[in-house]
Amino acid sequence: MSDPIAGLLYSQIGYDPRRPVRVVYRSSDPGAIAPGAPFRWTDPERGGEVSGVWSGFGGWCGSFWWVAEVKGVRREGDYRFESVDAAGHALTAEGVRVETDVLWRKTHEIVALDQLERRARLAKMKVGWMDAGMPWQEANSHAAMVLGLVDLLVQRGSMLSETSRDRLIRQIFNGCDYLALLQDEATKRGHGDGALSHMVPRYEDDILPADAAKAAAAWASAADALHATHPDKSREYTGRAARAMEWLTNTATPLGERGFSRGAHGVDDTHKVLTDWPTSDLLMRCRAALALDRCGESGMRDEAFRLADMVLARQAPQARADAHAGLFGHFFTFDGAGPTEKAWTHQIESTPIGADAGATFGHDLLPLIDLVERFGEHPEAARWRKALHQFAYGYLKPACRMSPFLITPVGEYGGRGVVWFAGLWHGMNAAYGLTAALASRLARLFDDPEFDAIADANLQWIAGLNAGLTPQAMRASHLFSMDIPAGVALPCSMIHGVGQRWAGGWTTIRGSICNGFSTGDQFKSDVEPASANDSPITFTDEDWITHTGAWLSGTSVAAGPPAVRRGADACAGDSR
Repeated sequence: MSDPIAGLLYSQIGYDPRRPVRVVYRSSDPGAIAPGAPFRWTDPERGGEVSGVWSGFGGWCGSFWWVAEVKGVRREGDYRFESVDAAGHALTAEGVRVETDVLWRKTHEIVALDQLERRARLAKMKVGWMDAGMPWQEANSHAAMVLGLVDLLVQRGSMLSETSRDRLIRQIFNGCDYLALLQDEATKRGHGDGALSHMVPRYEDDILPADAAKAAAAWASAADALHATHPDKSREYTGRAARAMEWLTNTATPLGERGFSRGAHGVDDTHKVLTDWPTSDLLMRCRAALALDRCGESGMRDEAFRLADMVLARQAPQARADAHAGLFGHFFTFDGAGPTEKAWTHQIESTPIGADAGATFGHDLLPLIDLVERFGEHPEAARWRKALHQFAYGYLKPACRMSPFLITPVGEYGGRGVVWFAGLWHGMNAAYGLTAALASRLARLFDDPEFDAIADANLQWIAGLNAGLTPQAMRASHLFSMDIPAGVALPCSMIHGVGQRWAGGWTTIRGSICNGFSTGDQFKSDVEPASANDSPITFTDEDWITHTGAWLSGTSVAAGPPAVRRGADACAGDSR
């Protein structure tokens, strides 16, 4: 990084007393914090102090980093952090909030309800939402949003007021009904019963199997959650999900090279792209099949088992870890050798759009956890659990530990290293929310609180404990602007209107979450994904509801054990 940068980085929304408080210092100077430098954490109102010393992390993504961790803060309130750098300059954070479940409590109503009700008024089709910083309404973003809303309802519905719960359910209907419009449009245009148009208007004849898989998962999950209170809607959504799955099984074909971004996947122009189902599509279909099984759809349980078997055959073995930056247990994108799955490959630069449009669920292993938890006596259960263990301990934990923030990387790129920001078409804030949901479930599955820390860290990246906004980052922002002194990195919440300091989005709708940090320009694949290029240089400011859905999933699932889901014997039935 050419410009000298320094900044004290901490959550702008608050910390949960059940997790350590982490503060990070960033500098271009490797000696900015002296070895053994102390810090103090104090309660200005009631007294009391915790002291400690900075831990040097070293170089990462073009800067040097130090971590201050405070454990055992049990009392809720507003705290003060104090330290000095090696030159004697004060490093101070005032009014740092500690509150149980603070990320969920401070955001869920603004993010899920206030924001979406405003976006619904702006929807061109008068159903669904204006889903980004411009008047678009894509299938993938609506499905991602519905999945987050359902997680909020299932995990936290009992904590909501009756009014808020009713508002939430109306938004679930709104998203599902827009997906229904897309399914009906594709059928009307002769693309097959169960297919979806990508968007109306503009992309009516772009038919992406990944859209149908996400819609099936969204409809089936909503049907499962709403069966007792809204049986007619539940039956409708069950039928639509089943039709989408039938189309995927019997009619749809993989897109192959269409819309496949070789750069995002880390392969060159000579790489032959297999005409095969991407692993992320298989996992989403597995998620849909399990939800449909809970809704009583015959044959869906066996379909989930079949899809899981296909996924497990693609797991990167420990014996080949040296070829994958020392990591293993993650998955190849296609059968056999080739690129490994990334947390995020979304881009829509190509015409027509294709395989990577909406590719935002790169490590969606929640259906494998559901298989273990629901079918623990199945002959394959030990194999499912072993695959999850290998991913958790061979990939996710060591990869997150490579960052001072404990956040997920985009992925590993073989000889190019592990990458967090380089090569993104724009930021990938949704990946952090989805990682939080996955890590929370892994923490319970393996009784390992380190995954709770990873879940919290990925959420805190969006909440303000991130690399910080710099003058250089602001030069790449399209609409949002902020005056930042030269040489400073300012911590900012990336939820518009939420936190002590927050970064905005294009729409200025409160509760919107922007794309986040990257290395290159927004909406351009202009930087090769390689560790040598990696740095959070760019702030990409467009807002997108895909990030909102993931945030709701992450904050809702992180609360505690997953809510008990109904069995197939209590389902709404098949409406076909």
